[in-house]
Amino acid sequence: MNGSVTLRLLGKDRRIVGGPFHMWSGEGIGLCLDPENANRARATLALDLADFTAPTQVELQDTLSDLLVRMRTAPEATIYIGCKAGIGRSGTLIAALASLSGLADPVAWTRQHYMAAAVETEAQAAAVAALDSGAVWSAFRARSGTTPATVALYYYPHNASAFPHMLLRELGIPFELRLVDRKQNAQNSQDYLRLNPQGLIPILIDGDLVLSETAAIALHLVDRHPECGLAPEIGTASRAVFYKWMVHLTNTLQPEILVRAYPDRHVADPAAVLDVKATAYRRIAKMLDHIEAALGAGPYVLGAQFSAADLFLAMLTQWTQRDQGAWTSRPFLAAHRARINARPAVDAALRFEGPQTR
Repeated sequence: MNGSVTLRLLGKDRRIVGGPFHMWSGEGIGLCLDPENANRARATLALDLADFTAPTQVELQDTLSDLLVRMRTAPEATIYIGCKAGIGRSGTLIAALASLSGLADPVAWTRQHYMAAAVETEAQAAAVAALDSGAVWSAFRARSGTTPATVALYYYPHNASAFPHMLLRELGIPFELRLVDRKQNAQNSQDYLRLNPQGLIPILIDGDLVLSETAAIALHLVDRHPECGLAPEIGTASRAVFYKWMVHLTNTLQPEILVRAYPDRHVADPAAVLDVKATAYRRIAKMLDHIEAALGAGPYVLGAQFSAADLFLAMLTQWTQRDQGAWTSRPFLAAHRARINARPAVDAALRFEGPQTR
């Protein structure tokens, strides 16, 4: 073996070992990536890749989802991933698992913690970078028979529904989007007001549950699908910090951005609208400064671990993209926004919702 790492997958710390596959002892779960390996016939799973090549996204998604199914049925088993030398192809699959576990730079992490020469080619690194975690979780559920019933999200593009929309794609659960057309004042229609008497977007329908409030929807979804690891384990210090960020964003930055966007709602005298808007700009700037300092190099709000709170922050910073100097003076927030927007699930949500007009 070349080395081993520990990754949190399916809510449990898993030991992942890598090396030449002919050295696999036969214990645990063995994934063979070398079609010519003498030990291949004994493998639990196999993905035949020529030396120095990268898997396609379909191959990667199928292999990872099959591996997750095996982990689910054998929660204590060590996973052995091997090819000819256990470097490029093995490192790529280990890095893909690191990406699935929510680590920011899985290739660099794998090179640091598994083997410095791991992930040998640009194509292999690109395959890891393009991995869609939501697609893997969706395939895992289909293979394990755990696919939940479809949920429905009432949304309007680039409104507060953008956060749960991105989250649903990251979770990889089946969902339906139902447009509430604000241009037609649909949020104040009788049908919609029966769901949410406040006339606010979004609403999530999950079976008999009708749930409003963006942060509440997100907390419900991460608790319903803890296997995806988009929130730390309940009862831990990390979970408390996650709650802090969720409450902070929903109680401070989000409402202040809405004051800036709709200042007329906060005054009786129309002459005061410009002053309310200018004051909101100044308050938003201070809040962004606070978040910039707290975020630091991150790379995520919880440090090395990606969570649903990063999607919430990304949505709110997206809303401030036209604010003068919002990004040139806040490099950590700018880098965070770019990092989150590059995720395949987030990119798909943003492309679906179209150009932002806020």
